[in-house]
Amino acid sequence: MVKDIIMSEEQRKKPKLSVLFSIDNFIKPFKQTFTDNFELSWNKIPYTPPPASLWGYVFFPYKLLLKKIKTLKSLTKCDIVFVEFADETLALSSKWKGQKKLVTRLHRYELFKLPKANWNSVDMVVVVNDWMAKNLEEKLPQMRGKIVTIHNFIDFDYWRPPENRTKSNQISIVGNIEPRKGHDKALVAFSKISRENSELTLNIIGRSKDVRYYKELEQIVKDLKIQNKVKFRGFSTDLRRDLQESDIIISFS
Repeated sequence: MVKDIIMSEEQRKKPKLSVLFSIDNFIKPFKQTFTDNFELSWNKIPYTPPPASLWGYVFFPYKLLLKKIKTLKSLTKCDIVFVEFADETLALSSKWKGQKKLVTRLHRYELFKLPKANWNSVDMVVVVNDWMAKNLEEKLPQMRGKIVTIHNFIDFDYWRPPENRTKSNQISIVGNIEPRKGHDKALVAFSKISRENSELTLNIIGRSKDVRYYKELEQIVKDLKIQNKVKFRGFSTDLRRDLQESDIIISFS
């Protein structure tokens, strides 16, 4: 009888899931689902891009050591490891995972510069479209049968604006401000359509780590004489509100 009770309690135990990420923008919407189905450990791991300055090189070894310590700590006492972004954190996890199941999600850029991971230790790779699945299998034939496509989705109910919303004449482009996002093209296009409708305004929402590109955009705004129509809003603390207040949303990526 006691044995049956113990077995029943063990069966009710949730598997232990450790989620590792450098930014949780894309994985955060799933946090509640993970919590409902797993005993969840939510772990922010330091991002360690190559140093860009002398001081960066001085402190880089310490940042890398901190990353390794946090990664190793996150791998303890769990049954499943989920690494958001197939990057250097995956490489570390693949070498230290032991008997745990290791799952990662490959978003975009990782496909073109795969980490030096022990891919034989990776139990599943989640990709966001079939094209990526095909190309990943060509690069890593040993992953055949371990690649799963889960398409990106939009929760329309969450983002849908109120029915009584009034027209705002606002156009918004949202995302990190960097050359591949095409903000320069958006500015040129906006300058043309604003001649047809002088009430239009363009919101550029997002952070910029590329100072040179940001200054180039500011110069384009001046050259096109649309300073009074373009607003650099910076990082959004309420993206849902900002998008719901926009009539048109531009997305180049």
